[in-house]
Amino acid sequence: EMRQFITGFEIDLSGKVSCVNCPAYSAQRADDATWCQCFEGYSLDGTSTGEIYTQTIDCQPIKYNAIYSCGDGSGTAPVADQVMYGTEYTVAENTECVRNGYTFTGWEIDINDIKYTAGEVITWNWKADVTFTATWQKNAYTITFDKMGGTGGTDSVTVMYNELPPVIEVPTKAGYDFVGYYDAESIEQATKFYEGNGTPIFK
Repeated sequence: EMRQFITGFEIDLSGKVSCVNCPAYSAQRADDATWCQCFEGYSLDGTSTGEIYTQTIDCQPIKYNAIYSCGDGSGTAPVADQVMYGTEYTVAENTECVRNGYTFTGWEIDINDIKYTAGEVITWNWKADVTFTATWQKNAYTITFDKMGGTGGTDSVTVMYNELPPVIEVPTKAGYDFVGYYDAESIEQATKFYEGNGTPIFK
């Protein structure tokens, strides 16, 4: 997008430059070149010389980078976008950032720690590049116990990824001693997860 303004400049005897009908915040003089700074969020391209004159300034939009990072995860983050100040921007979807044992929950920016969901439409109110870092939530898993004909004891527990399961109440079965819980019926080919007293074995 290009925005053009007809801008008048006046230079007094002291060399001070002022802008006439200029949507600018300041005027500057360097050697014989004089220019006005365009309005907030834009840069300019255009110079002229003389003491009283009119000039056309072409204001080029300033674009900032929306940068993405997988954070504590791995994989390929979304490609960076370029965004104009003050415009609407759709936060990228996550397609390739992954983290074992965790679920992706959104993006956190490095300016004020605000979190945004993927696909959320926001207004770009920052005059800077912004990094969106993936945020993660640890997964919870349910362990259900097959008592193989036993009764009583704990039916199931919830355990967080990479955390030790809780101690459980063991079942009973007439004529049998409970020796633990395994991940298969054949003990010889199974991995043991609970001792006979209900204490978990961390794997």
